[in-house]
Amino acid sequence: MAAALRESTKEFQVLAYPSIPGYELLEEIGRGGMGIVYKARQLKLNRLVALKVLLPDLVHSSEKLTRFRIEAGAIARLQHPNIVQIFEVGETDGQPFIALELVEGGSLADKLGKPWSGEDAVALVEPLARAMDYAHERGIVHRDLKPANILLSKSEIRNLKPENEDNKGMLNLSPKITDFGLAKLLDRPGNPALYGAGASRRSQPRHRTGDRYSCFRHGSL
Repeated sequence: MAAALRESTKEFQVLAYPSIPGYELLEEIGRGGMGIVYKARQLKLNRLVALKVLLPDLVHSSEKLTRFRIEAGAIARLQHPNIVQIFEVGETDGQPFIALELVEGGSLADKLGKPWSGEDAVALVEPLARAMDYAHERGIVHRDLKPANILLSKSEIRNLKPENEDNKGMLNLSPKITDFGLAKLLDRPGNPALYGAGASRRSQPRHRTGDRYSCFRHGSL
């Protein structure tokens, strides 16, 4: 019986946090097809960050390392209030990492399911459109824009009134686009394949590029 219990819980075993010099890892806050995101403290500046590392099984994959570096390069080009900011890129003992702005208001995916007024929906979507336009002007196409990749920051408060009380306070949040792991850098030849680990192929047009592709994803939100 003990053997059966060990087998049934194997997939839920928690691995020890990696050791990243200069950071104290506090808790795991996200996991995807390519990486793990930890809430961490950057010791020198005593600030909280989101520390993203590759999954241990992928650190020897040249394709995944290339995608990881493309993500870091894409975010580094973008300084916009509605795009998650990058603080540091590094590598220790063969483990690459990215230190990002920590956004603790959850994601847009967490807030779906309740009706919104048209005014409030526009107030949420408009800054996202401006952020995508900003990225396109700098030669970057996100290619994986979806509710789970839109984080909500409490740093900017809006006086929006939800259509019902269940949504009260939900839109007192500023949207921030994250996860540029599948980003296309239009000035970079040989960008990795359109689909990556963990990405859904649902209704994604294979040959769309530039503004047309992200407009498709933006409209599907």
